[in-house]
Amino acid sequence: MAEFSIQNHVIHYAEAGQGEAVVLLHGGGSSSRQWGTLSKAIESQFHCVSPDLYGHGASSAWTELAPPTLMDYAAIVEKIRDFVGEPFHLVGHSHGGAVAIRYAMQNPQSLQSLTLIEPTLMHLLRVLRNPTWPEAEELGTKHIFAVSQGRSAEIADDFLPYWIGETAWQSMPSNRREAIIQTMPAVAQFWASEFAEETQAEAYSQIAVPTLLVRGTETRMTAKEIVSLLFELLPDARLIEIAGAGHMAPLTHANDVNEAITRHIAANSVMPSSQ
Repeated sequence: MAEFSIQNHVIHYAEAGQGEAVVLLHGGGSSSRQWGTLSKAIESQFHCVSPDLYGHGASSAWTELAPPTLMDYAAIVEKIRDFVGEPFHLVGHSHGGAVAIRYAMQNPQSLQSLTLIEPTLMHLLRVLRNPTWPEAEELGTKHIFAVSQGRSAEIADDFLPYWIGETAWQSMPSNRREAIIQTMPAVAQFWASEFAEETQAEAYSQIAVPTLLVRGTETRMTAKEIVSLLFELLPDARLIEIAGAGHMAPLTHANDVNEAITRHIAANSVMPSSQ
């Protein structure tokens, strides 16, 4: 993996292929490896760059006294933009989706397309007084508090079943479970950044970027509502649902998700594509 420095932290990233750039942002408890299959599938036509966000994969943890904001995460994308050039395609899942849309809000002219897979843009539930906000607030607050008390393993038993399902978490190999537990402090920072966001709903209507919204039919109601709200707010959005999928559709239904992403990127590419 390659690396770069930003705000006194080291960010590692995977890179493959040539052509128009596609920047891929993973979700909480994951890493750039989440996008390995997609990168391999499109590297003959696109230049794929997938960073490990703070405290995930090989990247260093955020160590500043104040927790990172969504703009701090978006600065990682800005740094990548500096060496891949623009315009480029941006894809984000879960918290990576929240980071992606925050970047898009500040830099819409730099994007050819945007793909958001169940972005955990929790503040949108709050500012629009959505009925699922109390559920999101309770889960995130509980997570942040548990990590502050050094109880990462305990909160992982709540966090992971919520997003990936009880069976998937309990059946996961112990070494993989331990690796995810180690990311819980970074995931708490994800929650903090999403809760601290103050962007009002109307601002999303200014993101004039061709956007693909993706959600699973079996995902959590909080995630479903966020996607529905964004579909109403974004001026150039298309919504697809992945049958039988939950929040982790990029992993559990990789073929369907990757095909949808590839088609969206190809449709908004400046270069001819065989897709």
